Amino acid sequence: MNKFVCNDSTVNYDFKYELEFTKLYKSLINEDKAYREAECLKLMIPSMMQPIEKDDWFVGRRSYRLLAISPIFGADRMDNAGYSADTTRMEKLLSNSDLDNETRIMVEDMITFWKKESCIPNIRSHFSEVMKQHLPYDNWEKQSAAAFPLYRLAGAQLDFNKLIKLGFSGLIKEIETRKSFSNLTKEQIYFLDGMISVLNLMIDVLKTYEKELLLQNSEKYDDRTALMLQTVRNLQNSAPKSFHEALQIVWLYMAFSGTLDFGRCDDFFGDLYVKDIDSENITEDTALSYLLSFYKLSKEVIGRDTRIILGGKGRRNPDNADRFAILAMKACSIHHEAKPQLSLRMYEGMSNKVRDEAMNLLATKITYPLLFNDESSIDAVMKMMHVPYEEAEQYCFFGCGEYVINHKSMGTPNAIINLLKTLEITLHNGYDQISGKHIGLKTGELEKFDTFEKLLDAYRKQAEFFTVLSADAQKLIYNELNNRASMLFMSILNDDCIERAQAVLDGGIRYLGGTYETYGNVSVSDSLLAIKKSVYEEKKFTLKELVNILDNDFEGYEEERRYLLSLPKYGNEIEEADEMAKLIDDHICDFTALQAQRVGLSSFLVVIINNDANTVLGKFTKASADGRKAFTYMSNGNCPMAGADKNGLTAMLNSISIPDMSKTAGAAQNIKLNEDLFTKHRAKLHALIDTIFKKGLLSLSISVVNSEDLQQAMIHPELYQNLFVRVGGFSARFVTLNEEVKRDMLNRTLYG
Repeated sequence: MNKFVCNDSTVNYDFKYELEFTKLYKSLINEDKAYREAECLKLMIPSMMQPIEKDDWFVGRRSYRLLAISPIFGADRMDNAGYSADTTRMEKLLSNSDLDNETRIMVEDMITFWKKESCIPNIRSHFSEVMKQHLPYDNWEKQSAAAFPLYRLAGAQLDFNKLIKLGFSGLIKEIETRKSFSNLTKEQIYFLDGMISVLNLMIDVLKTYEKELLLQNSEKYDDRTALMLQTVRNLQNSAPKSFHEALQIVWLYMAFSGTLDFGRCDDFFGDLYVKDIDSENITEDTALSYLLSFYKLSKEVIGRDTRIILGGKGRRNPDNADRFAILAMKACSIHHEAKPQLSLRMYEGMSNKVRDEAMNLLATKITYPLLFNDESSIDAVMKMMHVPYEEAEQYCFFGCGEYVINHKSMGTPNAIINLLKTLEITLHNGYDQISGKHIGLKTGELEKFDTFEKLLDAYRKQAEFFTVLSADAQKLIYNELNNRASMLFMSILNDDCIERAQAVLDGGIRYLGGTYETYGNVSVSDSLLAIKKSVYEEKKFTLKELVNILDNDFEGYEEERRYLLSLPKYGNEIEEADEMAKLIDDHICDFTALQAQRVGLSSFLVVIINNDANTVLGKFTKASADGRKAFTYMSNGNCPMAGADKNGLTAMLNSISIPDMSKTAGAAQNIKLNEDLFTKHRAKLHALIDTIFKKGLLSLSISVVNSEDLQQAMIHPELYQNLFVRVGGFSARFVTLNEEVKRDMLNRTLYG
């Protein structure tokens, strides 16, 4: 087993695996999709396996090659699903590889093939002409547009309870039993056989690691190696019987399935953890060592998302789950890294010990756990996903915090919209000054908007236009991915797929929905209110004059900018500002939800959960009427524009409770709190969180800082390497962020 490295474009790379994969794929291109996928995985999975490292307590390090089949295959943060190739890196490696001429020609032909056959170009070839014109780009980080498609199957919440209960061998027996039923079609038989093939492949992975462990320690085994060897042997034939075995089988499945989130870990790890502790098979210190290794692998191997969910209603054994939750938070305080993302579902009547441990962890300034409000979240899931309470109770969240039902639904966000850019191009009759293209509806020249209502209507039509296209893209991406692959790993551990003998995207999963990422919501509402007051009510200038000021980025119009900045802003308990924010959110949420039935999804919902995209997309957005300068960050999530909330914490909380976040599939509320609340005023802190959740907010992400931390970190970054902040949908070390994101964080109001 060789360490695989391909990040260095100067390495002399042989392309042997990629050429073999391509040859195999071409030979099976007309075969059943499940059969083809299983055969490709047999080649791919062994190529991904990496050696065990010195302090690992688990086997299963892996690294993606340049060509793969996966639900999400990241290349420079552009996500691809299905069969995906990193042709950009291939070309860089080829230019520096010492290959003979015949092999070089073969590699060039392979690259040409995958530039058409890979995920994005293949799906784009099925776009309508309207979609191609108005969703012209895929790289939202580097190109200017109002909306972008995304190509991924993110957010799978797999049934790890079932995996731990049955193990690989038990799952094979269940599928073989299903296969014995009559009236199966040929395609269904291929599908069930494909799942069996994948599970046998995982058993082969365990056997390979068994051989590695034996080779590494042929004379004497230390306790760690002996335990790993026993675990990989046991899991080849039976379900996990210990905490270590449960961690190992879940890690192995996560690593090689290509999924990114662990889900409700306390629910499926709690029982075996408590059993081993109470029977004195392990000590808490030993369990911590296991979990720290598990966290370390998550950070180093998966790297992104990696949600671990604790707490909440609907767990099988809350007492055991709570004991694991406390262990998980203790491990997080020691691990002290941005991944995995530890999250806590809070509810009335929850364990005080769990709650106290959560506050202790937040006091370490790690931003974890992220807090979710069970009462409001369950109601929202029932309402927007149209599911009964028992299923809504099993809600999970993935990525930046989008809601999905544990192993019963899919809700990957495959479209994003920059609402502030949408307003910008509305003010320019559908024309984007940056790209130089008409990318939106031609809603009319400025003279047409002689009332605010007409301008608001034009903006709405523009947003609706992009939303219709985005819903079409969401369904088309699902359809085309399903035409090419069964996503066998995901199908095995999602409800109904085995029973229905249908793949996750082929009618197998119970609820196939989608989500729509919206950015700059509050920047739009503040800007529209500024236009309403300055142009139509106070008549400070005409709409044409205002647009000219914005086009010039306030150069020579400093007084006008100060005036615009002084106008009412969301976050200050000012009714007209808060109601405008609600108006904008209600519109995009309601219209988006209407698209589900039209395109054939169980739901299509907005998520107002920004990562750093409010900053990245801001770089392609010109000055706005709220006083924001061109190409700077926009508002983040359901929060006020950074620094715009000037009337205190109570006013800010009252404002952010006005927009109806129960219409979304998740909304971020980020808040900076002074560390004194955690160290000196814990009762006040509990009251604050209770107040926030009683107002109906779905979640709360807390960055714990003091007034000097961020300023000093800007000046002396070397002294603040362990300063963590919650950016939006993710946490990071403050010093690693780009300067614009740092300024966004610095300008957010500090409370406490």
